[in-house]
Amino acid sequence: MRHVILPQAVQRILPPLGGQFISTIKDSAIVSVISIQELTFRGMELMSATYLTFETWITITGLYFVLTFGCSLAFTQLENACRRSELDGEIQSQRNRFLYLTVTTGTAPAVSRTGPSIP
Repeated sequence: MRHVILPQAVQRILPPLGGQFISTIKDSAIVSVISIQELTFRGMELMSATYLTFETWITITGLYFVLTFGCSLAFTQLENACRRSELDGEIQSQRNRFLYLTVTTGTAPAVSRTGPSIP
């Protein structure tokens, strides 16, 4: 199960999981329930104390961008790693079939750009 079903399941759930995770960061009121101080709320407290409205909002925007872009890059890397491991498995499978046909028939089958042809 863990060698067949789990890799397929992980590959299928990564894109929606990444989108949901980033959406949770953007909806920081939900994150504040988990005891992480809400960034917008802290920025509003800072604005009321210092009267630096634009500087505070620009900083908050930059922090949210860094958080969401970083998470997006991390999930993209995970998706690419899963895709690469799937392609590596297909290539290894084609190599194994090629070697099997070579050993059993004594001659190498014709090879095209897409891989060995299987009779």
